[in-house]
Amino acid sequence: MIKHNLGVISTPRLTPTERHLFPLLRKKFNVKFFPIHEITDLNYIKNESKNIKIILNTAGDIPNTFDSLEITKTFEGMGKHVIDSSKSFYYREDKWLFYQWCKKNNLPTPETYYIPRNINISKKT
Repeated sequence: MIKHNLGVISTPRLTPTERHLFPLLRKKFNVKFFPIHEITDLNYIKNESKNIKIILNTAGDIPNTFDSLEITKTFEGMGKHVIDSSKSFYYREDKWLFYQWCKKNNLPTPETYYIPRNINISKKT
């Protein structure tokens, strides 16, 4: 069985999801890791990703979101297909403002509640 190449944008500390996911990926793919805090050179990215067509972004969590977006856009600019691409990131505020705009203009939209990051504040709602 031929193993295809897969690039992974990862966090340096390995989240619990990454710890469980990576051994499974290694069974089916030749995996090349791109830890977001170790990548400093564009030539390194180009050389290491020559044979890779698909990049999986597992580093999109807070506080790594912005670093992850920069590297994701770099790969997209090189013509790589990125899973969890830069277009898939959105902010809770954007979603809330979209909901407000739909309501104001009488557009059908599902009922949405804004939940602050601190869930204890919003228990009453």
